[in-house]
Amino acid sequence: MKNLDVLMLRYNPLHTGAERDIVPYLSGEKARDPGIVAFKTAYFGNTLVPDLPPALGKDLPAVPDRYRFALSNPWIDVVLTGPENRLQIEQALQALERGPLSPHEYAEMKRFGELLAVPGQATQSVNLSGKHELLQR
Repeated sequence: MKNLDVLMLRYNPLHTGAERDIVPYLSGEKARDPGIVAFKTAYFGNTLVPDLPPALGKDLPAVPDRYRFALSNPWIDVVLTGPENRLQIEQALQALERGPLSPHEYAEMKRFGELLAVPGQATQSVNLSGKHELLQR
């Protein structure tokens, strides 16, 4: 990773592959590691999920908490937002004001992502050798 300046990757509770595919290769020293830019942090696919599994409750996590999920990782340097209106700007700012999730909140968000993931749905992963792999959840 020493030849990279910046990595941009999707990261949210449904897409945590960077924890497996990228983080193990980071040194943990900001001066040596590339900057990590996370995008689609508030994205949960179709957020109008008609029937959430009972274990999840009735609502998706609030958008500010989805941003806070990414901001809770010390290896993420920038979280991109794509606000389309004033409410979405306020949600992003609220995430900054509230700061990182507590360990309990973070664990609950990870659990939510795992429960909401569609079993058997293929996700694409790129390993550092440049090969693309299809992974099954």
